[in-house]
Amino acid sequence: MQKRVLFFVVMLASVVGASGQVRKPFHPRTSQFSPDKTTYTIKGDFTVLGNTNLILEPYTDLYGNNNNGKVGGTIRPMRYVDIDGDASTVNSSSAKLVFPEENGCNPACTEVVYAGLYWMSRGEPVLYGNNIMVNNQNLNGKFTITQSLSDSYNTYTITRISDNKVIRQIRVRRDIVQIQTRNSDSGDWTTHSGINSADYKIRVGSGDANVHNDRRWWPGQDGSHNNAAFHFTSGGVTYYIYGVSRYYGLYIAKNTGMELTLNGHTMYKNKIKFKHQSESAYTTVTATTSEIMYPTADTSWNGNYFINVGYAEVTDYVRAHGEGNYFGADIALCEGPDFQVGYCGGWALVVVYQNEDMKWRNITLFDGYALTNETNHPLITVDGFQANPAGDVAVKVAMMAAEGDKGMPGDRCHMLRAGKTAITNNPNTYFELHHGGNADTNFFNGSIYPRYTSNPNRNPNYLNNCGIDISMMTLPNENKEYIRNGQTSTQFRFSCVQTPSGVADIYVPWFFGISIQCYVPEPEAFNAFVEVEGAHFD
Repeated sequence: MQKRVLFFVVMLASVVGASGQVRKPFHPRTSQFSPDKTTYTIKGDFTVLGNTNLILEPYTDLYGNNNNGKVGGTIRPMRYVDIDGDASTVNSSSAKLVFPEENGCNPACTEVVYAGLYWMSRGEPVLYGNNIMVNNQNLNGKFTITQSLSDSYNTYTITRISDNKVIRQIRVRRDIVQIQTRNSDSGDWTTHSGINSADYKIRVGSGDANVHNDRRWWPGQDGSHNNAAFHFTSGGVTYYIYGVSRYYGLYIAKNTGMELTLNGHTMYKNKIKFKHQSESAYTTVTATTSEIMYPTADTSWNGNYFINVGYAEVTDYVRAHGEGNYFGADIALCEGPDFQVGYCGGWALVVVYQNEDMKWRNITLFDGYALTNETNHPLITVDGFQANPAGDVAVKVAMMAAEGDKGMPGDRCHMLRAGKTAITNNPNTYFELHHGGNADTNFFNGSIYPRYTSNPNRNPNYLNNCGIDISMMTLPNENKEYIRNGQTSTQFRFSCVQTPSGVADIYVPWFFGISIQCYVPEPEAFNAFVEVEGAHFD
């Protein structure tokens, strides 16, 4: 006699975000092989791995990407990470995929169910520019900028090297908030009105005592940088003037859409080079423009800060290659200094896997784009997973974000307490999350966690990854305070506050996944011998 019990759970997972803060709504990430499956109910789990492709020069564990987290602090340049020994790439890093041996299972028998590749960059707006002004600085061999200081004005002259022609002069009044421009080194100056408004955020002071308040200018939310006063065209290319400051000089960017060419090497925001250690050549992986977000020069700094996030499914590739080191290369990144948010860039791989000897789990993956700063605090509801109806509820959470700075505390990640209803301003409604590589008051701090120090699974293996956060953490859910039996939804809240030094972090969470131990009755088989009195069988 055989007894078989099969139990299937069909769930619809969804995410709801606060409007205006979630720039692209978070949705369950599904595979092309199972587009209707939003939750994987499998004997298995998921993992995340990845690395940074841009680092501080010189490197330090303490600072954020490009700065030390203080108003008026030192601005440090960023440089490429390039470890692959391949002359055809300008930036590269690696991370190792390792399957666990849960319950003594054989990793060789582990099967890849799904694999997704993410990459992020912040390469604009300053493609050509100088940080602290140095006279006669060569901007990529195209322009020279000179600075002239007087009692009343700080004047910048942009000269095209090819024909020594002055194509734009800009001067900043030192005593009042005012910018003037002209198209040559002669003629009438044009005074631009409106730059004193909050939309433009211009700050120009009259003395060194105001260094904390008069360092920078940038365009406003309405895309005002398209105003004729603040861009010029040379050789058929439009260059946007993104910053004018008495102390930090003049900053120029070239809007090239998806394409980014630096020192003769062309990279694309929607592409990445990807390979396994067993391959000598890279495979170019391309995302569609909707996966996930590619801010252009038509999006202001106070919009998405030019933080790009790409995605593509790579299940077939990872299935074919399995465990080992994976490389991500030629992400569209800029080297050098930046005077506002800072440059950063890296990649991450998410892998869902199964093995018959592992525990049952419900695994749900979500991605989107949630801008977080001191005024935007996204609240995201995750709905559709299924916790155990009884017994232990083991919970693992993974998150990824761009632009979290080591030197800028104040950013937090909260998770709704089990059984609570979201009340945004009630701290007792939420837990403050943290893991071994960060703190609850500086959650997104450029950490990749867990970090394997004795047996490094990344190259390079930095503590401070300068704006790239990739983390997995097991929640202390023994008392079922985070997720309780039968629970099907929770909420995450991201926030950021200004630090005592006068700065606030800016970051973009783009991924989180949740794995919850679940109960699925196993098929059961047994043999039975029944003796029936008086029966006779030939």
